[in-house]
Amino acid sequence: MRETEFTISVIGDPASQGSIMNGRIVQVNSKKHKAWRTAIVSACIDNLPEGWEPLDEPVKLSVNFYMPKGKSVSRGLPTVAPDL
Repeated sequence: MRETEFTISVIGDPASQGSIMNGRIVQVNSKKHKAWRTAIVSACIDNLPEGWEPLDEPVKLSVNFYMPKGKSVSRGLPTVAPDL
């Protein structure tokens, strides 16, 4: 198994892809969602390592999201679960 690692950064306003409410799937088809998804795909394609080929094996994916603090949050650091 080969080890390849690359990092992407996507700057933008994250948008939900949908959710499940009361056992029913709720789809989101907003312009915001399409723009966010396009930004992610573009960042991935633009940052592929040279000579990259599609994989046909298990992969490990680590994702970090950095988002602005909500307007209603007055504390400086996370102080309640699940933020700790």
